[in-house]
Amino acid sequence: MVAWHGVDAVFGNLAAGGWGLLGMIPLYGPPLLVAVLAWWVVFPPDTRPRFAAMLYAGWIAQAINALLPVAQVGGEVVKARLITGGGISGPLAGAASVVDKTAQAVAQLLAALVGMALLATVAGGKDEVLLAMAAATALLAVLIYAFYRVQKVGLFPLLAGLAQKLASLGSGKRAGDPLSSLVVGADSMQEAIRTMYGHRRAILLACVGKLANRLLLSAEIWLALWVMGYPVSVSEALLLETLNQTARSAAFFVPSAFGIQEGGYVLIGMLIGLPPSLALALSLARRGREMATGIPALVAWYLTEIRTLLKRADHRQ
Repeated sequence: MVAWHGVDAVFGNLAAGGWGLLGMIPLYGPPLLVAVLAWWVVFPPDTRPRFAAMLYAGWIAQAINALLPVAQVGGEVVKARLITGGGISGPLAGAASVVDKTAQAVAQLLAALVGMALLATVAGGKDEVLLAMAAATALLAVLIYAFYRVQKVGLFPLLAGLAQKLASLGSGKRAGDPLSSLVVGADSMQEAIRTMYGHRRAILLACVGKLANRLLLSAEIWLALWVMGYPVSVSEALLLETLNQTARSAAFFVPSAFGIQEGGYVLIGMLIGLPPSLALALSLARRGREMATGIPALVAWYLTEIRTLLKRADHRQ
């Protein structure tokens, strides 16, 4: 896409932004803080981990989901693992990550509705785009509801029990081997999920926090375009961010949304008069920010895992 729209034009826009694009890095802080707060509130009050530990885990989780081919869920597993300990059990941490992911999906649905409303007003309609976005949003709503329902009826104990039965059939042994602990953990996790959904105010706050996280990310868009010499309104920045997030969510199976993000910015940018070369420069600037904040997080994660392995080795000796 960069070659098609002109390498010189795309990188010329990045050069025009210059050092000003580094301002995107501190703008990443407030959305991260709000996202972690939204995760923190889903824990029952008497079981909430230290906020600093959750902030560290949330930073690493976002880096994993942004930079690694994990279908936007690998980071949730890792952040649950990182906060386990210090009185936080694995099932409780896992349940909080599942509920947090559900709140994030609901927020993404709301962000898509915000984007469509802005498209109808700021960009003057575009019926075919609105129709496509409405279809994607409706599908997302159905998937979110289905995910919520299977959580409520006991998805995780069902999966753990199935794994235990399959292992028993394959080995010719009765269920009672190591997988039995998985079943017990899944039952505890299921109970924790039901308890968390019972605190409706906390769930509402989590959804609001996740939506705020989505909307605050548009500040990066506004700043990047401003320093590249193409200022847009707050509404236009929100339009670009919310609809592009919807496109990324729909293509969660594409590693790091390569091509999806770029195509999204080009298509949505055209609706507000953004030249394709500038839209691609914007996408590359966003990826640069993701690497600037994400690579140190991956290194920190690696060092944390190394320390954990060394501690286990010392205990075995």
